[in-house]
Amino acid sequence: MIAQVPLSSLATRFQLQASGKTSGNLDAKLAAGSRRPTADVMSIPREHRLRKHAEFELVYKSGRRQFSSSFTAFYLLRPGTKTEGPRVGITVGRQLGAAVRRNRIKRRLRAAVGQNLERVTSAVDVVINPKKAVFDMDFGVLGAEIGRAFDAIAQKTASGREGHDPQSQATRSNDRPRAGSVAAVTRGRTQA
Repeated sequence: MIAQVPLSSLATRFQLQASGKTSGNLDAKLAAGSRRPTADVMSIPREHRLRKHAEFELVYKSGRRQFSSSFTAFYLLRPGTKTEGPRVGITVGRQLGAAVRRNRIKRRLRAAVGQNLERVTSAVDVVINPKKAVFDMDFGVLGAEIGRAFDAIAQKTASGREGHDPQSQATRSNDRPRAGSVAAVTRGRTQA
């Protein structure tokens, strides 16, 4: 007896198109019969993603931090941009494990972010940097933590001033000499 293997979604799509049974949303039909979640449930919409390395770097260098027990969220307000709403990026370093483990962490975070994205309405860039605990924690707890972090970010950025001026923040950090620099050493000495 030959076991029947379920068709992939692509093959199912071609069968539905060939049979003329494509009335309505084809993706919804495929998802209804599928055991896998649809892409829109598992991912962050394209317009709400950080994609460029420079965008991540700007958030890391000029943004503020929101700490949680399972991740750190860096955020930076985008004033005067044409895109509305938040943009989210996820970084998972190699120290969190092998590729399979890192990919699972990213999938879980993307799903949790997708469920809580509407909590942030301001134009803010958010980069989530998870800790090892994300791999094993209950998904409900992870979703609740993401929700709390997004609520805190929304509250802090509601005034429109929190963490958005990279130039003034860079100026403030440049006003103070770095530890070990010539200016720091000479500033600490008393003049005779």
